[in-house]
Amino acid sequence: MSQQHTLSQAATAHAPEAWRGTVFLLERHSLYLGAAAETSLHASHEVKVCVALRGSFRLRTGHDARWLTCQAAIIPPGQLHQLDGRGAQLSLFYFPPEIHRAQRVVYSGRPAHPVPPELLARFAPRLRRYLDDGCDTGEAAEICLSFTDELIAATGSRVFLDGRIAETLASFQAAPDHLFTAAQISAAVALSPGRLAHLFRAQIGMPVREYLLYRRLRRAVLRMAGADSLTQAAHEAGFADSSHLSRTFRRTVGLAPSSLTRNSRFFRVGT
Repeated sequence: MSQQHTLSQAATAHAPEAWRGTVFLLERHSLYLGAAAETSLHASHEVKVCVALRGSFRLRTGHDARWLTCQAAIIPPGQLHQLDGRGAQLSLFYFPPEIHRAQRVVYSGRPAHPVPPELLARFAPRLRRYLDDGCDTGEAAEICLSFTDELIAATGSRVFLDGRIAETLASFQAAPDHLFTAAQISAAVALSPGRLAHLFRAQIGMPVREYLLYRRLRRAVLRMAGADSLTQAAHEAGFADSSHLSRTFRRTVGLAPSSLTRNSRFFRVGT
């Protein structure tokens, strides 16, 4: 059964310079709706699409890069970036790099780039309604899928996964707790370790070890959303301790876990 959330305007007004909103952890996607503050420089494992629903945000893509004021941006996995929400109300879509939709949105190593304005005109009103009035997990999942479908159509991008990479990803999905070695992975798809590493990075946007770390981090976030403590979540997801989990979260999300969990509500699908 779908879960309903309501994000009150009073809640966002209470702490405008905090990350305060609702996080949907869906089958593969994630969606944040709410007020935005600042992150540190970080590189996400996922494809991130930032859309300002009220106000605007600033974005820079490196230590020495200049700040750009944006209404929306697509940020590929592995792109170093920093976000300054300035109290604006945002929607943040997170798409795992292995799904075809995400692969076709970010292709050929393209850096951070704008969202087509005609797409924003169609989706922003619905996102604002969800922000103000709430939506259920089914509606959140549907808008993630339809947004990426239309983004693909708007960009005309077409990239498909190599069958051997798809097989590798299926192995990871089937055994999420297994500690794979490079030799096991490459032998299973009849590639040398070096060739597999090159092909995987070219198609997924990150090294194999970083992708496996991404999967562990997502499991930890699901555990935290299920009311596990940071320590419990770390151990369940295979991190050495809560400090290890916190460092990884900061490096890939740009926040301390508590910056998000303290003020936001989580709705999840799956375990």
